[in-house]
Amino acid sequence: MHYNYDDKYFLSASVRSDVSTRFAPGIRTGTFPAISAAWKINNEDFLKNSNVVSTLKLRAEYGVTGNQDGIGNYDYLSPYSLSNTTAQYQFGNSFYQLYRPAAYFPGRTWEQTQTSNIGIDYGFFNDRLTGSIEYYYRKTKNLLAPENQPAGTNFGNIITANIGDMQDKGVELSINGRILDQRDISWTAGFNLTVNRNKITNLTSLPNPNFPGLLTGGISGGTGNTIQINQVGYPRYTFFVYQQVYGSNGKPIDGVFVDRNGDGIINNKDLYEAHSPDAQEFLGLSSDFRYKKWTIGFVARASIGNYVYNNVASSTGIQRNFLNPLGIINNGSSDVLVSGLTGNGSNDLLSDYYIQNASFFRMDNIHLNYNLGQVFNGGTLRISANVQNVFIITDYKGVDPEISSGLDNNFYPRPRTFVLGLNLSLK
Repeated sequence: MHYNYDDKYFLSASVRSDVSTRFAPGIRTGTFPAISAAWKINNEDFLKNSNVVSTLKLRAEYGVTGNQDGIGNYDYLSPYSLSNTTAQYQFGNSFYQLYRPAAYFPGRTWEQTQTSNIGIDYGFFNDRLTGSIEYYYRKTKNLLAPENQPAGTNFGNIITANIGDMQDKGVELSINGRILDQRDISWTAGFNLTVNRNKITNLTSLPNPNFPGLLTGGISGGTGNTIQINQVGYPRYTFFVYQQVYGSNGKPIDGVFVDRNGDGIINNKDLYEAHSPDAQEFLGLSSDFRYKKWTIGFVARASIGNYVYNNVASSTGIQRNFLNPLGIINNGSSDVLVSGLTGNGSNDLLSDYYIQNASFFRMDNIHLNYNLGQVFNGGTLRISANVQNVFIITDYKGVDPEISSGLDNNFYPRPRTFVLGLNLSLK
């Protein structure tokens, strides 16, 4: 439904109904409404003839979306699978493969995200300067997350259930301008900023202030080690590590960590929530400049406040990797020359030494064009040069700081691409 009154007041509403066979009959349907309203203030009499304000619109929106990803197609049932040849049952002199049930949860339903925002769109001087300012709040409920099962209550020790709530809130700002706008010369530029804060607000079916959180983020270099945790009151996938102790030379002391709870023992009770792999602020910048037949421009962006666990350094940048007990010489990270860590301690992989600031500024694209004009009986010819992934500025010690999971384990490097093109248009 869309409603417009006098090109000043706008109202839109919709309802979406989705059905998924990933959920049990009776709870397969998800209903997701959305509504938005706007007031075009610049069309009011007191602004209609303004020479300064050309666009001014106040808007508010609310909507609900659903998610069914991360679960199997028939997990509300208990599917049976045939065991492999290494898991057979012996009866006399014969061995038989058996069918065994998997864990299931019939009450699982849609994960829902409610998003509300209020914003202002503006334009000044005949829209030579435009942009928007927006505040948003997003809450996810019935979060699909792993839940431990008591022994004997299911055919597995972990299921995916609707047990969590999470919230995001932030501000988005954008500004775009036609700085120069003449026949032979023009210049447009744009800037945007996003500030986001994420927090998990619930992870249990019933309130439990003593819930230890859900460990996640498997890492290499050992068996069964995890480096992240989903915990109430913290951002998602927060790093869960030991606090490293450093010597007078600034280097980490091998196997020595802070006893945070003061009980005289270093164990998992001394692990603490460190940083988040998600950035706190995102920035974008673009520009296009034209002078007669020449055009040059760029697109750049920055990420501030994101951290990465350098799993390459933690698993290979240790003395044991080079001087292992088997006498085999391996390749590894040169970080061992900086840290001097041996890797013999049981807790070394979980040191916050390997949690590194991954904030960065990346020049995504630079392009240069030249328009030769009319050629070949009225056709036009343009020459273009383009570079993708031009450069990156960061303090991160790994190959690339832009890793969404926050776990750097042999991340495949992004290529730098050079493109030279000719564009011929014939009439």
